[in-house]
Amino acid sequence: MTCVFCKEGTLRSSVMPELVQNEENFIIIKNIPCFECDNCGEKYYTESVRKQLEEIIAETKKKMEEVVAVIDYTAAA
Repeated sequence: MTCVFCKEGTLRSSVMPELVQNEENFIIIKNIPCFECDNCGEKYYTESVRKQLEEIIAETKKKMEEVVAVIDYTAAA
């Protein structure tokens, strides 16, 4: 697949972290599977990963007792 952003790079499988801010709380999700452009570094999620992230974030928000939560995507998905 070709990168939609730079139109030159090729997308390759990768993993990345994501920081989500919820009011005064922060959720860090690590090891999220994605595709990364080998030219510009732009990262893309598949639709299934995006939906899973939304579920992980919603569930974590309900359970948060600390200011910062760190979630491993591979363990939560």
